Amino acid sequence: MVPIYSCSIFWPNLAIFISSKSKLASEERAFKDDTSNAAEEDNPDAILFASGSEAHLAVEICNEINKKIQIINLPCWELFEKQDKKYVSSIMSSNCRKRISLEAGITTGWQKFTGIDGLNIGINEFGASAPGKDVAKHLGFVKEKITSLIEDYLNE
Repeated sequence: MVPIYSCSIFWPNLAIFISSKSKLASEERAFKDDTSNAAEEDNPDAILFASGSEAHLAVEICNEINKKIQIINLPCWELFEKQDKKYVSSIMSSNCRKRISLEAGITTGWQKFTGIDGLNIGINEFGASAPGKDVAKHLGFVKEKITSLIEDYLNE
């Protein structure tokens, strides 16, 4: 199966990145394999919420997993929650119970999107000091480990 990608734009309250301390993948690189609009998919195997800068990582991971995974780039919870319920339900299939969040930060709060049985992947500790890649590796926030966590969750 081929992963399914979606990028959500919140209008009239547009959420965009103006600057970031992180090195971000270009939109072209992150979504170059976009072949389908996830909003049209009725039965994704999972919904994966990324918080903006993690979207490129989400796409890379989904390319390695043989499941239909709808990616929703959710850089601003507050703006998303202000959207029309019809729009929200069009991109968040109520039939899909497997929901995952991916953020290089704390996982607290993601449960309102992933539910009680969701998988919330993030970094729930602080204080490590080193270059970003080294800290991510030390804390287990790397593609290989995240891929394994997601595959295990989807196979439950």
